[in-house]
Amino acid sequence: SELEEIQKLSSQSRLKVSCMLDLRYLAAAKKARELIGEGAIGTVGIVSFTGQHFLDYEHRPKWYFEDGKHGGTINDIAIHGIDLIRYITGENLSGITAARVWNRFAVSEPNFKDCGQFMVDMGGISVMGDVSYAAPNYDGILPTYWSFYFWGTTGMMHFNLKDSKTLLLYSKTEQIIPCPENTSDYLSDFIREIQGYSTMICTEDVLES
Repeated sequence: SELEEIQKLSSQSRLKVSCMLDLRYLAAAKKARELIGEGAIGTVGIVSFTGQHFLDYEHRPKWYFEDGKHGGTINDIAIHGIDLIRYITGENLSGITAARVWNRFAVSEPNFKDCGQFMVDMGGISVMGDVSYAAPNYDGILPTYWSFYFWGTTGMMHFNLKDSKTLLLYSKTEQIIPCPENTSDYLSDFIREIQGYSTMICTEDVLES
């Protein structure tokens, strides 16, 4: 109901809405979109990704772990991965096959469902994701943090946040493809949209994701 109200207000008054959907600004994301659009791996049939976070008790607000306050692990994290897949493939979320949340790592917060896994459909693509708060409190970026695999009829491609300036493409051979950095970001594009310019992400994208 809250989302419907936001959609209604934005359409009636032409207000602009944005979210911190920053994964689509990764260098590898833009290159992946180009390659898939060119048919470099054929027709995409499966996407799998991992986006595990660490609990970070010291820095998260205490309400985060209170029963009924948090919006849900899948709702909180998966939107970033789903938005990126939407950007790359052009497909929208079309169905839910399975989803599970449970408590495993937040042992001192038994009401907090810190783990989340799901399988959904995006057009003709089956998407599997793990967005659990299962990562160790590691001083750096894990290779599994926002790691994406796209499987097509003639090949597959892979990239992750840690090595986002490189994309791996596998067909008959392995190709290591350098990716130029994106010159924009979600906040700059939000301001540009308010000013009336065409941007990489817009209100329609945000509300759909």
